Amino acid sequence: MKIMHKLLLIASIFCSIALPIELTLTPENTVFSFDIDEVTVQKPFWHKEQLIVGGILQNIFGATDYIRAFLGVKNTYKYDKQINTISGLTFHYLYFGMRDARLTPYVAWMVETMEHSRCFIDGTKKILKYLKAKGYTIVFATNKDRVCYDMTAQALGNEFTNIPTKVFLAHPGNDDAILAQFKEFAELPTTPASYKQLEYKARTIQPTPTILHAPSRKPYLLYFQYMEKTIGTDKNIIFIDDYKENVNGFNKLQETTTALRQGIYFKNAIQLAEELIKIGILSEIEDKKFLDELRYPGITGRIMHLLFGV
Repeated sequence: MKIMHKLLLIASIFCSIALPIELTLTPENTVFSFDIDEVTVQKPFWHKEQLIVGGILQNIFGATDYIRAFLGVKNTYKYDKQINTISGLTFHYLYFGMRDARLTPYVAWMVETMEHSRCFIDGTKKILKYLKAKGYTIVFATNKDRVCYDMTAQALGNEFTNIPTKVFLAHPGNDDAILAQFKEFAELPTTPASYKQLEYKARTIQPTPTILHAPSRKPYLLYFQYMEKTIGTDKNIIFIDDYKENVNGFNKLQETTTALRQGIYFKNAIQLAEELIKIGILSEIEDKKFLDELRYPGITGRIMHLLFGV
């Protein structure tokens, strides 16, 4: 009888380990991590055809690489002459200005113009506000550099800065060799004052208790480990990003924790809402009013939905 009792005890322990326990995500145990560019905010309408316009200028007018970069063409000047990776829009333009004297006086203006032109993605803003109203904690996790983040925050104001409790930035995000090149160029007597000021700010700006400079950048594990440790390893984290490689990098955290590490590849706000329904954050019943407003925005959308179900 004692042997049978022991076998039953062992079996019950094994089952409790082997069978998954359904996880309930609540505002108390779950934190949301949102990317910024192309998830929370976006380029204005005049950037929508940036690749086409950049290509036309390049082929017809012989535009230089920095014009292509200003229009948003990716991977321009991704590396310096020594094949060091250049990270962050501010540092890209500092490099452009160092390479081409015609551009140097306009570097600071170009960075400011790009970041001040960002605007909210309306659907994502609605989701963020709704999650905060439910009591969820939200952080931003981005590869933006600090200068660009501050300019975006200045342009969008409190409606933007009041969303996250913490912001994780990839700053300075560049090799010391690259930063030394910028510093050396900025210290030349012929370098314009606006370039000098931008370079000095980018090189010396310090983190704050809520705006943190991560020791790496997405999709590298060190970035995510830093974010995880800061948030709390016991918290469930839902990570939203528009790059699959970043989502895959984040999901690797699940290998070393029992808390949930759920990455969501962002396509648009409605798709994000559907993903949140799947994991139990939103409900078609309890959150129906919000979901209808998100799916069928405006009076016209609601009327069409009521009349035709579209």
